[in-house]
Amino acid sequence: MILFERQRHTAAPASAPVAPAGWQTLIHAFPGGNDTLHYTTDACSRLIHGPDWWLYAATPTGLDVFSALRETLAQAREHGLDWLLDRLETLRPVAFVGACERRGTLYFGRSFDGFAALYFGTDSERLVVSNDLREVGRRLGGLRFSDADAELWSQRLMLEPESSFYEGVRRCYAGVRYTANPGHTAPGPRQFMAPAAALPPQPDPARQLTDGLRTLYTDYGNRKVALRLSGGVDSRVLLVGLMDAVRQGILRKDQILCTSVAFPGFDCDESPVIRQLIEVADFEWARIEATPDAVRHAYAACLQLPAPPFPTSFIGALCAAESRARNASLILTGHGGDELFDFDQLDILGYPFWQRLRRLGQLRALRQSNGWLDEIKTARRILLGRRNMPHVERDFQQHHLSSNATAMHRLGRRLVLARGVSYATAAAGVAAHGLRLDLPYFRGPFLDCMDPLHRRYDNKPPFKPVAQRYIGTHVPEFTCIPCRKVPFGPAVLALLPKNDPKRDEVDSQRTLTYSSTKGLIDWRTAREATDGSTHEQH
Repeated sequence: MILFERQRHTAAPASAPVAPAGWQTLIHAFPGGNDTLHYTTDACSRLIHGPDWWLYAATPTGLDVFSALRETLAQAREHGLDWLLDRLETLRPVAFVGACERRGTLYFGRSFDGFAALYFGTDSERLVVSNDLREVGRRLGGLRFSDADAELWSQRLMLEPESSFYEGVRRCYAGVRYTANPGHTAPGPRQFMAPAAALPPQPDPARQLTDGLRTLYTDYGNRKVALRLSGGVDSRVLLVGLMDAVRQGILRKDQILCTSVAFPGFDCDESPVIRQLIEVADFEWARIEATPDAVRHAYAACLQLPAPPFPTSFIGALCAAESRARNASLILTGHGGDELFDFDQLDILGYPFWQRLRRLGQLRALRQSNGWLDEIKTARRILLGRRNMPHVERDFQQHHLSSNATAMHRLGRRLVLARGVSYATAAAGVAAHGLRLDLPYFRGPFLDCMDPLHRRYDNKPPFKPVAQRYIGTHVPEFTCIPCRKVPFGPAVLALLPKNDPKRDEVDSQRTLTYSSTKGLIDWRTAREATDGSTHEQH
């Protein structure tokens, strides 16, 4: 846990804020300001001192799971702050706050995966940084919900990149390092935390998945690992990787638990397909039935998380509770598979014109062109490239980031995609059950190299071709087991508490209304009940 405060010098010394119980305090006086850091160090965090600098780094999933991050922090005193900051820009998942006394400069940020949460807020005299968004609001004068954020969430199930649901509290942009210079409380221009070098030569994607997952699974040691298994491609790839790790002697079969939520009577019930996968994998399987009582209990638990629940957040809560009951210590999910395996036109439009032209056939396939009007629209996109992505350009310009980042393959898109709060919320939900979360697709060596412009990708690829090729290489039996997208809307409406009929019209989509407006209202109500200042100021 972390809370950092920077205050300007005043005529009278500023009173030290009261730190939460169990926190330690470190105070450094920089020219023009007072800095106070409240922190705890545990299995998820480290505070590192240098001759004239300090840095606090934390991961929501535990340092012992991520050997590269743990080893980097262990070498920090030897190499210094600048080396450490450069290294942290390539590691994930991590959030950090650090300062150089000689330069009087403060640095903070969070990694590119987007689920190491960090928030900040400023006024004319103070800068506050914390991994607790409510703590930032309290230190800056009290909590108040943001009506603009509520409206955006209800309509689009997303927030602007630095929004947080609370007025004046900003969520650090994923993949960006913030700097506050001497005498200033407001951060200056942001620094993009992804390497600006050209893409490395693309290895065979199936080989990349094989080697990468074996390396990641080696970090698990003797822990019992619970995989959230659905009938889809993303978790199926991780299941194949676990089977391969057992064959290679990296893990033992008795370390693996698969958890799934069944929806008897609904079209979204994937348990028959999952049962076929388990019969081949021969792992322990927990089939959790989504009864109304179980779903409502899990939904209530989700209302205690840092952000409103998504439509199917209760699935994660049910799986986490069952995993804890079966003595698992780590939960593995396929979050990020869409960003890794599902290419779309935005992945191509950031490239130079000649590369866009060479991939005209792929762009047509991704647009699913049908008729002369679609062909004209495709040609226009080819011609304009990333200028046809105004929302991406706007995000970069608004936050003082170089627009060249959009040309950096999927990394530029990840910066925009990471505006969502689902990953940070998922990590918090797992932690609430005393477990740790791992998202291999985000922290593995995959995202930088899965290039849709590479010659190995056909102009008209099948559904998630890299994933399917990997599955077919290691467990060909899985290729005969069907895979489909399933709609959860009817189950959500039937199993969760009924919505207010007056709120059933947002974009004319009842399921979206329920999952966003209802979840937001219930979440805000729960927050108000536990924080009197929020209720009074709203």
